[in-house]
Amino acid sequence: MRYPQKNFPSQAQTSTELAVFGAILVFILGIMIRYSLGVNYSQSQTLKAMRLAMAESFKSAEAGHSERNTTTVIFIEDRTTADVNKFGSLSRSPFVASASATFSKNLYMPADYQEPHALPVMDMFINGKHFSFTTAGFQQYDLISGTPPSSADGIYKPWQWNRDWDPVCKCRIVYEVVFNFVGANNTWDPDCNGKGGPIDCFDLNRDGSTNIVPAAERPKFMWQWQAVRATTSKIKLDKGQHVLVDVDGDLKEETIIEMTDVGGKRYTARSSSKGNSPIRFVRVVDNQAGDIDSTWSSNPQTNGGKPKPGVLDDIQIYSFTSQGTYLLVQEGKNLPGMTTANQGVVSTQKRNAADIIQRMVRLSNDTGRVCQGLIPNTAENPGVEVCVNNNADCFTPENIYKTCMGRDIFGPILYVRSRIGDLRGRKWITDLGTKGF
Repeated sequence: MRYPQKNFPSQAQTSTELAVFGAILVFILGIMIRYSLGVNYSQSQTLKAMRLAMAESFKSAEAGHSERNTTTVIFIEDRTTADVNKFGSLSRSPFVASASATFSKNLYMPADYQEPHALPVMDMFINGKHFSFTTAGFQQYDLISGTPPSSADGIYKPWQWNRDWDPVCKCRIVYEVVFNFVGANNTWDPDCNGKGGPIDCFDLNRDGSTNIVPAAERPKFMWQWQAVRATTSKIKLDKGQHVLVDVDGDLKEETIIEMTDVGGKRYTARSSSKGNSPIRFVRVVDNQAGDIDSTWSSNPQTNGGKPKPGVLDDIQIYSFTSQGTYLLVQEGKNLPGMTTANQGVVSTQKRNAADIIQRMVRLSNDTGRVCQGLIPNTAENPGVEVCVNNNADCFTPENIYKTCMGRDIFGPILYVRSRIGDLRGRKWITDLGTKGF
């Protein structure tokens, strides 16, 4: 038995194939355009960051400042993505670019204690807002005092502070890192003999019980501690001798730029040290005392239990719309925007909206460069609008839209809030022909 054959029009098959091929082609083109835009913007931001870093380092050197001898610039922007669908996209993608540059004109210029523009600074741009953060700070430590320095945040335990006191010379014992450079370092000693300190040179945490390098590994180990008596015969600022030492017990070295002995005589890099007088006050550049501690590590003995500083992973985006925001879909003949009277579909989208983007930056210390108490320091960071004592106060109705610095038990947190307007619009026209569907 034979069944009658049905002859479908070949035009319908051709139209279907063209429609499918066209849809695939538009999709691929959209993906290529979106990827191209992303790569182009990322490259542009990287080059922009490099040019800005070079310019800022040059301008700082020409002004006689050393704060940007080495300039670091970071750009963080949350930009709208280019989507290929008919109704657009509300999503945003983060772009991060950074660059560093060094202008060596003032690279070895000595710094005086509390000298303005002497501390290293990093620049951060978050959605167009500029912030500058120091990565070091000036500190003064009393080495004769019977209690550990308060600025050490509890890192220096009292028993360690007492242990590092030499009753013979009546001076403090400080520590410097000595590296194992074979044939070039006559102070390296795998047996730790003759160092004159109360600890083993390979007691890396200097706590007497943990993290001690085994004797078999010491000859090939990279570094060791060396004890230095804090006297004018040992520490000589004019000669750069024992200038880089750990004086606050955080297992990281500070740079001594000024000191005073027990008799009140002051020493700097411009004056020579004579005699063997115990040192009382040391004034240092501390890399852990800036707005952001770039030397942070997970070791609680070095960070005082503080969390990692810098830009946090948390991000919030709030979108608020106003009158004039709409999506209109029209279907029929003689529609506005069409060039023919055929059946068609016109979709029109208009936006009158504002995106509030919140990013958080955890600071290591409240140095006063961001907020001086409850007053924003607009001279150094003009983008800060509100300063409060508690983080919760940054989320009150009057502060929720503002860039706000709050404080918690671990230190200050800067809530950077960017208000970005969105007035985009688009129209999508589809001509369905004389018969429509």
